[in-house]
Amino acid sequence: MTKIWDRFVRFVRVLAETVKVVAAILAILVAGGLWTMVQGALSSNFLLLLIGIVIAIISILVMVALFTWVEKLYKDPRHAEDSDHRWFDVKIQLKKVNYKYFADLQTMELVKFYKIIALQNGVTQFIDRYKWTGNGSCQVHLLTRDGQKLVCAESEVWNLNKILFDIPMMKGETREIAIRWDLFDESKKAQPFLSQGIDVPTDRLILRVILPSEPKEITLWEFPDYQTLDVDPNRSVKRKGEYDKITGEIVYDIAKPKLGHKFKIGWVL
Repeated sequence: MTKIWDRFVRFVRVLAETVKVVAAILAILVAGGLWTMVQGALSSNFLLLLIGIVIAIISILVMVALFTWVEKLYKDPRHAEDSDHRWFDVKIQLKKVNYKYFADLQTMELVKFYKIIALQNGVTQFIDRYKWTGNGSCQVHLLTRDGQKLVCAESEVWNLNKILFDIPMMKGETREIAIRWDLFDESKKAQPFLSQGIDVPTDRLILRVILPSEPKEITLWEFPDYQTLDVDPNRSVKRKGEYDKITGEIVYDIAKPKLGHKFKIGWVL
């Protein structure tokens, strides 16, 4: 996904410079058409007036069409329609996220499981991103090691796990990835929620929280933008969750989660 995104950004930058030049030319043509119209009107030259009107109208129409096309092209691929996969090198067929709290409420374990399918030949990596709100020990382990290598990195907002493939994936090929985090929240700052944003086309998402005791309140959320916490009731979906007293689990199972949306389990112990 990162490779595709980088190419998209470079393409947009080049296109932006080209559009600036074309827009400047069109603006000159519009100005020229208006000037011709004025001269035709002042000199009562109908032909000159008509030429000015035609030049101005055609230039404006071309400019509107150009900017409409560019606006669609500039659309962030992370917010593309669910059926539009041309910006992505993989699709997630299944993503399972298990978040377990132990009795001390400081020791935690997070496990992510992915089943991905390549949408093109030569896929060399898969990137997982996360942000833990706790403060303390955080050890990351790659559980599926056969032909895979884990490289940890950071962006301005996220912690990134780059899974590098020894053998590139071919189109239609599927692979499984499992990552585990061993966490200890020394300062007890971890917020009581589990959330996942959909920035890659995904067929199914399963969020599972395992708690040592029954919570007082459980809320399941769906936000329209994974980069924000938009709680506008007209745009976000909120409903009550259920706790399984036998397994100690809260499960949020989403089929065909929408690209760009965020799904969250929140609870109060």
